[in-house]
Amino acid sequence: MKPLFLSFEGIPGSGKTTQARILADKLNTLGVKSQYVKSPNGTRFGSRITNVILTESPTDFSEILAFLSCFNELSEKIVGPQLRRGVTVISDKGVGSSFANALYRHQGVLDKEILVTLLSVMESRGKIWPDLTIFLDTSISVGHERKKTSNQVTVRDSLTPGNLREAKAYIEISKMLPNWVTINANATVDEVTEDIWSLIQNRILSNRAID
Repeated sequence: MKPLFLSFEGIPGSGKTTQARILADKLNTLGVKSQYVKSPNGTRFGSRITNVILTESPTDFSEILAFLSCFNELSEKIVGPQLRRGVTVISDKGVGSSFANALYRHQGVLDKEILVTLLSVMESRGKIWPDLTIFLDTSISVGHERKKTSNQVTVRDSLTPGNLREAKAYIEISKMLPNWVTINANATVDEVTEDIWSLIQNRILSNRAID
């Protein structure tokens, strides 16, 4: 099977981390070499920068550039190299989150054309645009309640105006960007997992030979 770049997008509490890990494990058991990665803090550089962003108060434009830098680092050092090695990469967040952060959380700071240009430069150095993005569509109230029981709560999980703008953006982004498929993630973990696996079987595995 040709290695693919798959990403999960959605608001905090939508189940991105859980479902991305489950899918990577499932594909590996079937002999499809797969790796789970986390964006933007999936590298040492990204982890450090993300921690600074969450604990300091950078300007809006600085934060946009910082997150894009973290995403680029992941793309250049992990996603691209792994794909070239024949490994399917499954990312917890991706380019959709860059749109949500840059265009909606920090509304009016950067226009879409400039963002797309920056991402195009990044694409020339790694792999930015996923072959398939699975959008876990969850209501803000459900996601917020789920995060209350998580041990990975950050300032990004509170219902601030910026967080709400970013959360509400995903439905619009899902219609804006290519290769997005929406999964109802208000259901149970097992039900969402089943829907995702059905999607993967129909869209990816049905016409591909598994090594």
